[in-house]
Amino acid sequence: MTEIYDQPILLKRASSNDSFILGHTQEQKGSEFQSGARAELTPSPLTLALSSIRGRFMAQAMIFMVPDTRAHRFIAARSPMLKAAILRAMPQKPQPILATVAVGFSPVTILIAHERPDVRVIEIDTPEVIQKRKTRLRHAPDIIIPDNIETYKADLSTIALTDVLGDTRPDVMDITGGYFTHAELTQVVRYLADVMSDEGACVCYLPWFDGIEQIKGAARFFKSQIGDYPGMVGHVDTAKRIFTDAGYQTVEVLFPSQFGAELGLETPIMDIEILVIAYKQQK
Repeated sequence: MTEIYDQPILLKRASSNDSFILGHTQEQKGSEFQSGARAELTPSPLTLALSSIRGRFMAQAMIFMVPDTRAHRFIAARSPMLKAAILRAMPQKPQPILATVAVGFSPVTILIAHERPDVRVIEIDTPEVIQKRKTRLRHAPDIIIPDNIETYKADLSTIALTDVLGDTRPDVMDITGGYFTHAELTQVVRYLADVMSDEGACVCYLPWFDGIEQIKGAARFFKSQIGDYPGMVGHVDTAKRIFTDAGYQTVEVLFPSQFGAELGLETPIMDIEILVIAYKQQK
């Protein structure tokens, strides 16, 4: 069995100087904003249920500050693209396992569980976030939570992921990479590779320099609310190296402007982030 190294920090705590209006970790704050933006730009019973008033308020501010519809389309397409990337990375095997680290208020796990009842879907986040998530969904009686979803409360800044998963070895794991420096992210995805199955894959969003530059004014505002994005990349080779240095054999980099068009989503889409699919094995 693959040796599992000591776990790096998988959860970024907000600094004591940060505003806690959206939450206490960078992942939570980012997820609150994203859920609010989804509710504003792609309203549905699920996106509305998972959002908060504060998150929607922040999203309205973003829409006002960034009138470029290409940026709006990116936010609207972010979840559908992540869902498609996860399904693309899923190995062809009976009952594959997906584990989402810091699930936040994302609808993706629920959508995948509905579409693929053969997939065992594992959601992990802090007790605070999971409680909020469950409460919001409970208040939306029309939303059915599939039986193939398992939800775990765990603060991964203090609890080992292996203690949460036990003997389970996921086939796909997804995280948000922008909150980590490149060196930290290499440590994180190396650890995830050791936790995953031999044919496993990691799916990860990373902020893209050129896209962030196009929304510079809004980016400064959200940095004050959510925190910095030390994981930003400006070159495809840089993004790939984060994962190849961690031992992944094949790395795909997907640009929303192209991937969204392939999926039939509304275009043009601004490349604010890029999607990385990193496979442990050669493809």
